[in-house]
Amino acid sequence: MKKKYRIQIKGMNCASCVNKIESSLQKMTGIDSISVNLSSEMGEIIFEDRLLQEGDISRAIHQLGFKTLPFPRGPIEKRSEEFEKSEEKKEKIV
Repeated sequence: MKKKYRIQIKGMNCASCVNKIESSLQKMTGIDSISVNLSSEMGEIIFEDRLLQEGDISRAIHQLGFKTLPFPRGPIEKRSEEFEKSEEKKEKIV
């Protein structure tokens, strides 16, 4: 069954970053389509959930050197706050 995964992607600086993510994920078995928007720092991926899980996609993006968060619902400021809090927690753990 096809599933849509919306994700926040941090660390992109230019169109090459977007291209790197889109071209790498497009090679993964089970990815139907991917669209990454640099200005909104968002990605939308359509994939076959019998072949991939959301975590597989997030890990692939992390391996490319970017940070990810599931797309939360609510104002953009709230999403940014949630991302910053998660980064602070990661720093404390390390």
